[in-house]
Amino acid sequence: INEENVGFSKANNKGLSVAKGEYIVFLNPDTLVTPGWFENMKVTLEKNPDIGLISPLTNKVANYGALKFDSKIPKEKICSTGIKIGKILNASHIEMKGLGFFCAMGRRKVFEEVGNLNEDFITGGFEDDDYCYRIAKNGHKLALCLSSFVYHAQFKSFETIKFSERLKISETNQKIFEEKWGEYKTQLD
Repeated sequence: INEENVGFSKANNKGLSVAKGEYIVFLNPDTLVTPGWFENMKVTLEKNPDIGLISPLTNKVANYGALKFDSKIPKEKICSTGIKIGKILNASHIEMKGLGFFCAMGRRKVFEEVGNLNEDFITGGFEDDDYCYRIAKNGHKLALCLSSFVYHAQFKSFETIKFSERLKISETNQKIFEEKWGEYKTQLD
């Protein structure tokens, strides 16, 4: 536990430095896990050694993994519905161009190969995009686990920051990303 908010990348890198398991999970504090979330992602990784990083279905994330729910629906109902939708989809995973790091799992050896998250980004975006690019450049696939669902409240730590400041952070991070990788294309491009 950090005494102050050190930012997304630095906090996760600190976690990486002390993690002991064969599988490592980034899990935001504004999430609610559902039954089988970990086991289903782990089994998908075990059956597909070419996948370097996997994330679950969720209710809020900036990629295809977000199932749309009315904001008035209680989180418990969203979770049970998300699990049912995953079962209906009847597939273990789909490949992705990028994943949100609200919840992401990978093998230790992939994290050791790719290294730490880039701490140049100001907390608020592009850290996960950068890491996904690096994983893909190292020959690993990114996947969405369709049999796992994790509720995500999203942006809870940003509610205290003025919109104009959040916009500035996003623009700065996009500039850092584009200087490294070229023009940014969203995960939906």
